[in-house]
Amino acid sequence: MSVKAGSKRCPPHYFLVDTPAGPTSDGRCKKCGEVRTFCNTNPERLQDMVMRARIGCAAKAQWARFRAERDAHRDAEADGESRG
Repeated sequence: MSVKAGSKRCPPHYFLVDTPAGPTSDGRCKKCGEVRTFCNTNPERLQDMVMRARIGCAAKAQWARFRAERDAHRDAEADGESRG
């Protein structure tokens, strides 16, 4: 968070934040003119995205094991029918 030098104090601030265009947006206090940089990504949302990616990797590995077992089972059934 950056603060413009020489800004007055006026808590509570009333920031008007620019339209999101990238990872951050600048906001200016309507009362005192203080400028701050705001993150456009909600940290909780970011953590959720990371967890989903991790779960996705684990799910892909689990799905690969399932497919291998399924294919082995199908091959065994096919061998039994061709001999039968």
